[in-house]
Amino acid sequence: MAFSTSTQSRFWPTVVRLLVLTAGASLTMPAVALEKSVLWYEQPGEEWTEALPLGNGRLGAMVFGTPGQERLQLNEESLWAGEPTEVYPKDFGQNLEQVRRLVLDGKIAEAQKLGATTLTESPTSFRSYEPLADLWIDVEHGDDAVTDYRRELDLQTGVARVSYRVGNVRYLREVLISAVDDVLAVRLSVDTPGRLLAKVRLTRAKDMTVTTVGRDRLHMDGQIVDIAAPEAYDANPGGSGAPGPHMKFAGRLLARAADGQIASQGDSLVIEGATEVVLLFTAATDYNLDKMNFDRTIQPGRVADAILDRAERKAWSELLDNHVAEHRGWFDRVSIDLGSSENGSLPT
Repeated sequence: MAFSTSTQSRFWPTVVRLLVLTAGASLTMPAVALEKSVLWYEQPGEEWTEALPLGNGRLGAMVFGTPGQERLQLNEESLWAGEPTEVYPKDFGQNLEQVRRLVLDGKIAEAQKLGATTLTESPTSFRSYEPLADLWIDVEHGDDAVTDYRRELDLQTGVARVSYRVGNVRYLREVLISAVDDVLAVRLSVDTPGRLLAKVRLTRAKDMTVTTVGRDRLHMDGQIVDIAAPEAYDANPGGSGAPGPHMKFAGRLLARAADGQIASQGDSLVIEGATEVVLLFTAATDYNLDKMNFDRTIQPGRVADAILDRAERKAWSELLDNHVAEHRGWFDRVSIDLGSSENGSLPT
């Protein structure tokens, strides 16, 4: 597929609500829609820092916007490797006093030796936050050139869009993450009936399996299995905590089409002959905030199923309206005007 465009400048996308919270000059209540609140680009994001961020505080996504193969990198706020660990020795206070006495007595070497064995953390580091998965949308539209490409994030509505033409067909993707309905929602559409052909799949580097359920659902289930040094590339002996199976997680995806057909194929969903398709996705883990630990009574798959079942009852228009109203309730509280310049008409 040919793709003609100018060179994209590097940028770090700013989280939508952070713009509101950090605005610090000439704050006024907006009287009209903020026409200048759109980040837009004439090419896809090639790197993670060039993707457009969406999130509701629990779920997150980075939208890359490649025409033939959309990638949405997904996050869930509680998905961490490792497990809670008491890192300080039980007799820390008593040992600290002894180390101090040795220092005051001039026995520095003894103090260092005692401190290294009784005052230091073990493990010496903790494990990392983990990405949830990648949602891929492979769109088949031949080898014709892509034209009229635009990728944007409307900060006022919290909706990302990717639009372009291939031949005489205009393709549009709209993406949001709703705090009201707690789902990622993607609307794929074309302006020529029946010309949408796509494959939808979920991938993760490890610790996860994907299965199809019926003709229109993907179930992702996993458990993070932490490995020990040196296999984990940890330079500190005992660092990063104990190995083993730790946090459990699950993701649920549903596809629904206004027309055409949806079918399962291996671990993917295939869409043929459609004009409009809506994808809904959500996820959960077995982390219990009250316990600040895993809770094996929590079944992430059931939690995600319940969220998706509620969202499934709503049309795209209702999901969109719910999301925009909630988002603008925060965003529209203030605006900031820094004036205008001739650069205002250039891509972000």
